[in-house]
Amino acid sequence: MAMVARSRFVRVTCLDEHGEQRVIEAAAWYARILQHEIDHLHGRLYTNIMQPETLTTIDNHPRNNPASTSVK
Repeated sequence: MAMVARSRFVRVTCLDEHGEQRVIEAAAWYARILQHEIDHLHGRLYTNIMQPETLTTIDNHPRNNPASTSVK
């Protein structure tokens, strides 16, 4: 696992299931999820956007980043 920089708030313009334009405003975890899914749509891979110096194992992550909740 590794850290990925993410905005805490996002505003996304999209189309709903009926083709109608919608604007979604999201904060915190929901904003993070939207950014993750939009990365998939743009073909971005985790390994391309992670902060490489933070790469660690699941076991070592809490020791190296005790206050972190920002992992993808």
